[in-house]
Amino acid sequence: MDRAAELDGLVRSLTARRDGLRAEIRTISNEVGTLFREGHEEEAGELQAQSKLLGEQEKDLDAQAGELAAELREVMLRIPNLPADDCPDGLTAADNVVMRTEGYDPDSYAGHQRTPHWEIGEELGILDTERAVKLSGSMFVMYRRAGAALVRALCQLALDRNADLYEEIRPPRSCAPTP
Repeated sequence: MDRAAELDGLVRSLTARRDGLRAEIRTISNEVGTLFREGHEEEAGELQAQSKLLGEQEKDLDAQAGELAAELREVMLRIPNLPADDCPDGLTAADNVVMRTEGYDPDSYAGHQRTPHWEIGEELGILDTERAVKLSGSMFVMYRRAGAALVRALCQLALDRNADLYEEIRPPRSCAPTP
């Protein structure tokens, strides 16, 4: 925790310094433009050189902040979540305490009711997980035929049921396309 706090402080400090330099560079750039428009090319050139040096410092600070932010992320990922004080101790899943069960009776389900929905969808031809993986990567599904119609119908149902929660704004008549 101490290392995470230290890294967080360093990242915040470097980020603030970097942002300050960016603001200063922006101000100098505006001044350079004004000086060029007014014909003070020598002064503008000096400010450009100063801006370039500040830009290099800004890039260095940005790189340092990025490296420290990556290190901070790694440290944070290794800090475990602490269980609540009232959580019972146990070594295995068998030691877990069931607080309550509502409406679940595993014996009431037949074997065919234990088949995962994605397998049923593939058998019915309404889901195509293999093609979806090729197109988008894992954890995606492609709906086909009745599956696509079902998804659209569910979306429309959700919109219809919640229509009173949002308001559509129509453009004024002058903006509407003419027939």
